[in-house]
Amino acid sequence: MLTAQLARSPDCLFGKGVPLVLLFPEVVRALERKGKRMVKIRLFCAGGMSTSLLVTKMRAAAEAAGVEADIEAHGVGSVDRRVDNTIDCVLLGPQIGYQAKQVKEKLAPLGIPVEVIPMTDYGMVNGKAVFELAQRLIEENKK
Repeated sequence: MLTAQLARSPDCLFGKGVPLVLLFPEVVRALERKGKRMVKIRLFCAGGMSTSLLVTKMRAAAEAAGVEADIEAHGVGSVDRRVDNTIDCVLLGPQIGYQAKQVKEKLAPLGIPVEVIPMTDYGMVNGKAVFELAQRLIEENKK
């Protein structure tokens, strides 16, 4: 959208022939996202460490999709402290899938969808697939 317009634009910084999009890509991306709501996703596992690489891959997938996302990983013991009504989606590592029922019950009053990450996506650190799962949950929760 805006990036493509600026890339084709004859308007350049100081008349030097350098498109603004090349000099200030972060500003251009921020302008493109303006008006779009950030999604907030929380991942929980046994200790919060095993999901850190997955979070990095999910952030990359969100950026590639043009979605501003706040994604964090924590230990399941911190659900009470880390989740409030601003969170859009909670994902659980497969190793704590047995706790899904308790977490769902705890977060039900807030209306936050909770899902266990599929073992294959978790094991292969497939950030794109897990981010798409989160997006589906968020969209389904809006209905």
